[in-house]
Amino acid sequence: MAKPKKRRPEDRSTDYEVGFGKPPKATQFQKGRSGNPKGRPKGARNTATVAHAVLNEKITINENGRQKVVTKREAMIKKLVNGSLQGDNSAMRLVITQLLPAVDAAQAQGAQSTDIGLDDTLILAPLLQQLGGPTTVILAPEPEPDQNPEDGSASSAHNGNQEDV
Repeated sequence: MAKPKKRRPEDRSTDYEVGFGKPPKATQFQKGRSGNPKGRPKGARNTATVAHAVLNEKITINENGRQKVVTKREAMIKKLVNGSLQGDNSAMRLVITQLLPAVDAAQAQGAQSTDIGLDDTLILAPLLQQLGGPTTVILAPEPEPDQNPEDGSASSAHNGNQEDV
């Protein structure tokens, strides 16, 4: 048996229309009172802080028959790179599209340099195309010719007929 619906009193003013984004006056927050009176608890951490703490925890892994203590972040990167080397296409795609650009960005900020050469680029280009990733690979700039410390001129190894590309 259905319950009878409660009727609203007819004496309510009709100057305020209830609808989308306009809740009934009785359920709106009162002026001067917060909707979250206790606020955020002290010591509450956001997702980025929690993720940073978890990824920097130390774990023990077996590498080449020896136990080694590394961070979870390092273990995940090793697992991802090893998976890509074993032929896991999704791991390859992540390494090529996410990890390599991150490493390149870190290098641009002064980290150690591990630039890939032309031979590596020729190997990676067909693989990138097969995986559906970006088909262009940015080559590392060629090193500057050695300067002769005595007179500041370029060493004889640099051919003056070469063009800069």
